[in-house]
Amino acid sequence: MASSARAGSLAFLQRTLGHWPELFRGHPKHLPNLFHGARTGSGSKISEMGNKSKRTFRPNVTVKTLYSGLLNSQIKFRVSMRALRTIDKKGGLDVYLLTTPDKLIIDPLALEVKAKVVERYNKQAKIWDIENAPPAPPTPAAPAAPATPAASARRPGGRAVPAQKDSS
Repeated sequence: MASSARAGSLAFLQRTLGHWPELFRGHPKHLPNLFHGARTGSGSKISEMGNKSKRTFRPNVTVKTLYSGLLNSQIKFRVSMRALRTIDKKGGLDVYLLTTPDKLIIDPLALEVKAKVVERYNKQAKIWDIENAPPAPPTPAAPAAPATPAASARRPGGRAVPAQKDSS
């Protein structure tokens, strides 16, 4: 019986390792983190009597499932409210990951997700460039020579110099 359970668990591992977002199932501490630079701070709690005691200020973090259009999958993240507001402002998870510098995405798992999004974006961009390449521009003809020297004269502002009339 133990061998069949082990074989079943190996099959389960093979199935889950083939599709990477399912690796993030489990305890929320093992999820990728998007905190957008938010960190714990420290300060003092001051009572009504003025007594000070040390305390920590932790970022407001919740577990959210965010959709990635480029990866065509939903990924569960631990997200700070600051990062969630930024994701909404930028227009989605993919744009957030593409435009946010790595120093604001500290977590290694989130950086792996970002690498996959960037890789898929570059692949899509190459396909789009090949399919929608504009036709080659025609070669320009040689410019025509001006009719008279006065017609080609220009003032510093770019206006043409008016032709002078002969008084004969």
